[in-house]
Amino acid sequence: MTEPTVFDLVTDPPGPRIVTALSKIAIALKSDASPAGAGGGLEPLAVQALTLVKRSGGMDLERLADTLGITPEVAARTADSLTDRGLLTSTRAGVRSPTLRVTARGGGMADGIVAWPDLVVEAVQMLEPQEQLGFLLGLLKIIRQLQERGMVPVARMCVTCRFFRPNAHEDLERPHHCAFVDAPMGDASLRVDCPEQEPADAELAERNWHRFIQRMP
Repeated sequence: MTEPTVFDLVTDPPGPRIVTALSKIAIALKSDASPAGAGGGLEPLAVQALTLVKRSGGMDLERLADTLGITPEVAARTADSLTDRGLLTSTRAGVRSPTLRVTARGGGMADGIVAWPDLVVEAVQMLEPQEQLGFLLGLLKIIRQLQERGMVPVARMCVTCRFFRPNAHEDLERPHHCAFVDAPMGDASLRVDCPEQEPADAELAERNWHRFIQRMP
């Protein structure tokens, strides 16, 4: 029988350590990760918003709020600040949420910023493919729990979409089905911010979620 070590006597469960680890990542996400002066004096949230709009080629205010995990009011204030500085334009068609686009000046500033998404992507890509997938699936579980408690905005995830058919195929590589494009898909293709996502009703979303997690590692 293996003799216990000092680590076997530690009763601290993994949960608090995971929260500590996520807190350290959150520090990086909240910090201005751009080179000195590249952010033009913008707040970190404004830097994130500007770079996201630049990458998308145009994004409505509602989607910006969803992507950043902030309230529509905070998103509107951030967009107004960037518009006042001549970095974004905002246009509205009818009753739809305003569409945001970068100006020439805003695009130039965004190009000079090394924003946190790039840094996190680089860090995640250092993981093995299976580790990346496991990390993604774990985050989906966490996001789902936080959504159910009303702690984060409802993201445009595949697993809560009315087009998502979990575990519809026997193929272990591509067990799910997307009815929007009528094609099988694997866990590695799951999105957390799909522009075509249409929320399932509460009953279908709950049923799909439980069916989805049945085969999760």
